[in-house]
Amino acid sequence: MKFLTFLAVLSVFPLTTKSQDSPTPAVAAKSIVASDFDSLQKAFDALPESGGVVSIPPGTYEISEPLIAVSYTHLTLPTKRI
Repeated sequence: MKFLTFLAVLSVFPLTTKSQDSPTPAVAAKSIVASDFDSLQKAFDALPESGGVVSIPPGTYEISEPLIAVSYTHLTLPTKRI
């Protein structure tokens, strides 16, 4: 099995979104930490249809198929300071 870092995977498996018929009114976005779930997809699936924020901590993730997220999903990725 190959393990790919998340940033490299974005170029191989683009993030796709499920379409919604109409935008949802602005409400407080649900925030999820991906490491609390068994897989990145399960973290995306835990968001409501109105979207939210998925924080992906540093690490190596195995991704074998494209990630699917609802509309209005935002990702926060770790930053590296020099």
